[in-house]
Amino acid sequence: AGAAAGLAAGFNAPIAGVFFALEVVMGATSFATSAVSVVLLAAVVAALIAQIGLGAQPAFDLPVYQVRSPLELPLYLGLGLGASLVSLVYTESIRGAKACFAGKVPGFDFLGRIPQPIHPIIGGAIVGVVALQFPQILGVGYETVEAMLQDVEFPLYLLVVLLVVKLLMTAISAGSGFIGGLFAPAMFLGASFGSAYAKMLAVAFPTICDQMAAPPAYAMVGMAAVLAASVRAPLTAILMLFELTRDYRIVLPLMAAVGLSVWLVERIKPTFNSNSNLQQIGLSELKDEQSEIVQQILVEDAMYPYPKKLPATLGVLDAAVEMTRDRVRSALVFDEAEQLVGILSLEDINRALAIWQTYPNSLTEIPDNLSSQTLIDICTTEILYAWQDELLSEALDRMSLRGLHQLPVVARDKPDCILGLLEKEQIALTCNLAVTRKALRHYLPVLPTTDIVISH
Repeated sequence: AGAAAGLAAGFNAPIAGVFFALEVVMGATSFATSAVSVVLLAAVVAALIAQIGLGAQPAFDLPVYQVRSPLELPLYLGLGLGASLVSLVYTESIRGAKACFAGKVPGFDFLGRIPQPIHPIIGGAIVGVVALQFPQILGVGYETVEAMLQDVEFPLYLLVVLLVVKLLMTAISAGSGFIGGLFAPAMFLGASFGSAYAKMLAVAFPTICDQMAAPPAYAMVGMAAVLAASVRAPLTAILMLFELTRDYRIVLPLMAAVGLSVWLVERIKPTFNSNSNLQQIGLSELKDEQSEIVQQILVEDAMYPYPKKLPATLGVLDAAVEMTRDRVRSALVFDEAEQLVGILSLEDINRALAIWQTYPNSLTEIPDNLSSQTLIDICTTEILYAWQDELLSEALDRMSLRGLHQLPVVARDKPDCILGLLEKEQIALTCNLAVTRKALRHYLPVLPTTDIVISH
């Protein structure tokens, strides 16, 4: 509610504020009615008070969006491609700067030995020296962004320099310990990149100038595209710019650029530590440092090496009895040639039993066509695999994409040999154990290395 209220009041964009709270703060899996109602109320009250005190005008005085030609849409796709690269460099530079000041990067070990209260002094000195030459980078930079959106003449070289310098100085500021977020700098980077992109197109292809909108249009769309890819919030970025411009004509190029930028970033750098994945295994409250630990775990460290195995010709009732007796949730189904043909879960068995109960006299006898059912009839036969040596985060992304709870684990050189079974419950346990082990190292420098074997 606080996040929605802040963005709604700050940008006079209550709808975008609501989606920011739901999409970024709460995560896509938390769209509960009770939460939405509170967030809506907070955004409305904040926006109303802001409009009473500051007026109903949007945060930026944006120009009217121009539509020169429908053929211009591919140019916005190129803008989305570039925005994804800018956002990746932006977020990775912040992560790298934090690692440098922590002394975790070779060549910057000395920074880790400097007392932490001195780090902001170092970062402030660097930013201050650079700002003597480029004062536009200071603060949130909204004045510079609005100047770009108003088509104040910025030479191409200055736009490129501001893009690079703002990116580097933001990373140094965040790495040295200054308070700040991704939101405002991402808008600055997006506006400068979009404007520079339009000017570069005009220089490289002067024949298409008549078919192109002015640089402020690309600055507006670039601002939304870089913001969306940086904070992984496409709906927030689209709705915010739509509320700021109040022009429906910008929606198509806006959706194209934002959609492509976010999609590319997700393909290149999947967000394993996002709420949507972590909540599924009960780890949504992990901090950034702990989430990095999770992304360093391999599949072989989390897999169950002795999964339950059942023949494909086994009856459903017999399988249900075996799985309840052994207290297992999943089992691998093999044919007579000892080849894996499917995965069986308790959900599959419960679904089959529920169908049986819909028949008359199901409590006293089972129809012949149902009693003859075997595991090959009810198990999942479209199987995705996990590699033994791949990162656990990659396997979990694959599971989340298909809504799976388990994956068979194989070796890359022997894909027919099943090494184990990866289950979400085991992933959660492994991740929590890794976090606990790291915390224990502060108190117990030498930890026992005995392997833990989990059996049913």
